[in-house]
Amino acid sequence: NLAEELKEIEELFSQKKKEGLIPRLEALRKKAKKGLIFNLSTQYLATLEEEKGEHQKVYELLSSIKKYLSPESLLHLHAAAYEVKDYPLVAELSGTAFQYFPGPDVALHSAEASAALRDVEATIGWLEAAIKYGVLDVSPVISKEVFNSIRNDPEFRKFVHSFS
Repeated sequence: NLAEELKEIEELFSQKKKEGLIPRLEALRKKAKKGLIFNLSTQYLATLEEEKGEHQKVYELLSSIKKYLSPESLLHLHAAAYEVKDYPLVAELSGTAFQYFPGPDVALHSAEASAALRDVEATIGWLEAAIKYGVLDVSPVISKEVFNSIRNDPEFRKFVHSFS
């Protein structure tokens, strides 16, 4: 029974007994194919892959079910999309990810994605959010190559000069 298998896996997961869960979750996903058990087992699998730093796997697992994600999985997908440079997806998830988990990492990833997409207004907004949530110096961030496309924009220059 798929539901019983998922319940057993969730139990082990909650007890931090994660050894051997990846093949079980992969098997459960194969059997379930779609629906709630598929979505939940996919999110558990992505969490385990995220803990191993497997951004590409997390991205592949979660992007296919993005409209069914828990807040934690949405945050994992936001981070993974950033790591694989899917900036449109980062931008799409940014608002919701920040609502669930307001903080400097989400804001900085969102700022970089916005810069890559040449959205100056959003970039500035995300950098201001990062500052509000404790980033004392955004200079190392805005010196990244991804900001080159907006570096000479008058609004962006004004923002940069406001704190330099």
